[in-house]
Amino acid sequence: MKLDALCSSIALLALASLAGAQSPRNRAFLSSTQIVVVNTRGWNAVDGVLWRYERARPSKKWRLVGKPIPVVVGRSGMAWGIGVLPTETRSALDPVKKEGDGRSPAGLFALTTAFGYASQQLTGWKMPYLNLTPSVECVDDSDSRFYTRILDRETV
Repeated sequence: MKLDALCSSIALLALASLAGAQSPRNRAFLSSTQIVVVNTRGWNAVDGVLWRYERARPSKKWRLVGKPIPVVVGRSGMAWGIGVLPTETRSALDPVKKEGDGRSPAGLFALTTAFGYASQQLTGWKMPYLNLTPSVECVDDSDSRFYTRILDRETV
């Protein structure tokens, strides 16, 4: 998969319902101090809005950071993906993500690495950073042991 297509396949960072976030199975959400929420008008909508929230500690209330940002999700909208929380509460009519369907995965996802074209991460950045080069790719082969990972093919 080419890097310019990365946005349509994994850029949906988190779609979370803030209601019900206090259940015990949502521990990943409860311990977070930052969250990115993407909303669209419906499963087939391509355009959406990204909202950023943060809190000083997990026990504090969420506060909005900055202005909403217009985004484009998948060319065919979104579908439930495999995130850190189970999706058993979804409707049987909701779409489920399949490789190649043109939909971005919806769900609650942990963000473990930031990536971009800057040669090094910004000063003060706390998250691990991966500099994207021509040899870095997102593995979209569902049979690969590296499926859904962003890897530098020169080091694999």
